[in-house]
Amino acid sequence: MQHDHGLDDSGTEPGEDDLDWVDADFGDPEWVPPEPKPVVAARLVDLVFLLSRKECRLDEIRERFAAMGEYRGSVNTARQKFRRDCAKLRALGIDVVERDDAYRIPSATTRSMRRLTAEEATAVALACKRVLPSVSAEVRRALGVGLAKIGATASLDAAPWESRVPAPATLLPVLAACRTRALRIGYTNAAGEHSTRVVHPWAVRCTEDCWYVRAWDERTDSARTFKLDRIDPGPELLGPATAVVAPDDLASAVSDLESSPWEWGDAEPHEVTLRLEGSRPDRLLPEGAVLDDEVDGEAPPARVLVRDDDNFATTVMRLGEGVTVVAPAVTREAVASRLDAAVATHRGDAAPVPELSPHVQDRPSAADDLARTERLLRLIGIAHAPGDEAAHFDPDALCRVLQCSTETLRDDMALLTHWCGVPPFLAGDMVSAMKVRGEVSLVSASLPLVESLTEWEAAALAAAARLAMEVEPDTGVRDLLAGILDALGVEADAFPVRNPHVDVVAADGTSAGALATAIRGERRCEIVHETPGRGPARARTIDPWRLGNSRGRLYLSAFDHDTDAVRMFRVDRIASVRVLDEEICHPQDVDIAPDSNRIVGPGDVKVVVAIPADHVAWATGRYGTDAVSVAADGGHYLVLPTGDVDRLAPTLLALTPRCEVVAPPEARAAVVSLARRLRDRYR
Repeated sequence: MQHDHGLDDSGTEPGEDDLDWVDADFGDPEWVPPEPKPVVAARLVDLVFLLSRKECRLDEIRERFAAMGEYRGSVNTARQKFRRDCAKLRALGIDVVERDDAYRIPSATTRSMRRLTAEEATAVALACKRVLPSVSAEVRRALGVGLAKIGATASLDAAPWESRVPAPATLLPVLAACRTRALRIGYTNAAGEHSTRVVHPWAVRCTEDCWYVRAWDERTDSARTFKLDRIDPGPELLGPATAVVAPDDLASAVSDLESSPWEWGDAEPHEVTLRLEGSRPDRLLPEGAVLDDEVDGEAPPARVLVRDDDNFATTVMRLGEGVTVVAPAVTREAVASRLDAAVATHRGDAAPVPELSPHVQDRPSAADDLARTERLLRLIGIAHAPGDEAAHFDPDALCRVLQCSTETLRDDMALLTHWCGVPPFLAGDMVSAMKVRGEVSLVSASLPLVESLTEWEAAALAAAARLAMEVEPDTGVRDLLAGILDALGVEADAFPVRNPHVDVVAADGTSAGALATAIRGERRCEIVHETPGRGPARARTIDPWRLGNSRGRLYLSAFDHDTDAVRMFRVDRIASVRVLDEEICHPQDVDIAPDSNRIVGPGDVKVVVAIPADHVAWATGRYGTDAVSVAADGGHYLVLPTGDVDRLAPTLLALTPRCEVVAPPEARAAVVSLARRLRDRYR
């Protein structure tokens, strides 16, 4: 019988003539894998099964593996090899705990997880697909194994668009630890000083594409706010803490994150008075500021509480000539010092721009044995998830799910069938894998590994579901995701995330995809747009500028030639898009913030900014991976397209003095000119 596990999306039984096997033997209608040579992955899988069933001392582990020729030699040699294996398992998200010279993989979840419905399995897979495509390799492995165990490896139809949280690789460990575990982290502060700390995370927030965590810091014995992209990759998730420091008031801890960076710190807050310029001063109001009443027709002043004047100076510089600090003197001096530093940084001519190449984001490279171990664990989970005696899969679809070739699938099946099985399991007891009449047949024993999720896998899946709930516009899907959290034994607020900003990935063949193509090519479009309650759909000629996302709803910012004004269009109400062979225009009086993500003008001028290495993660998150380039000497550069250098100058000024505008000369001059004009206000 063909079981529907979502792996064969064709709806028909595959014929043997349709299969393109790499190995001739594997192409036979009935095939049993030959016995392979042992590999590290088989030993790691056996360790997982052994230590997830019982606690073992090293001498017992050596005895169990003796027949396989593993952990031979002296006790010290065996111990070193075993510890290296434990480190590899921890890289897969499987924690090996040592207690009194005995080792054990702790039981995963505290209660049995009910079987998910098909709709819930699809929802959790969609959550992982939408919001966590750029997480670290360790998190991807945990998600892959976890999805396999709960039977959520379904192939998903391409969504018209995907939303993704610009999540740093450290997000999942922090979310997993929130209010239940401690973390050992390496942290680099804004001054470039590095230290190792033990923190107890309380809450997380995303604002302006930057992630922050509020936590108790053991080193300072106080609550602190940490920027996630300044935390070293791979923070260590410590064992269950007997005395995790909890916030006195969680709502207060969350509200601390709702405040702005200049409100953080231990200094006593002081009130700063601002003078706002322009016809719409409220548009320039910094977060948390209060606008006073208008007096005698003059622009009303604004007042804001500030703890950190240096951080607030960055915001003042980003707002350019629209804001002036009136009082107190200490805040005015902080702004003036930054402006002096900006002028000093750009004094003289810039060095020539070197030849640049695209920046490739650093990601942990998975070793072959870890990658194979992950696939073996996923195969075991896939085999066990249905709960039947045997599961049958279309081999091509199975290869797509595992992201491997048919030759690799053949070798993995051979390992599971003939090698994995440390006593008391024998070869073939864990998984019996073979190919029968064009299908891959998997039979799995009911073993501890696949009966429950590990704590790390459950945390990864729950965090993905929780993040998806923040940006998912469909109420029904949000309810399904809440049900998944319940099945995982996680409270809905166990991963407190506030205001996640999202990027938009538009799929080809959709209105969003066509608009994204037009934006990249700077081409005018004809769209058919329907506004409910305003008659039939209307054809419009627009200049598309930006795709944006508000709580999962996709919007288009564009100049509408029919009304001669800037308009916002909901993309799901655009019935059709026709891209024209005409360039778009860029009116310079458009009311879009100059530092808006990926929107800085028509792009006929490329501004190149030299940035330090610790700014790369922030720059790629805010402006996109393709905005950062690297030189042959390892230097990093931010490349921003613009059509109005003066309009971009406040954004560039806020990056100084650690960043330097190196090209073109007019952009460098614009930053210096703006800095000097602003500096004159503080003399």
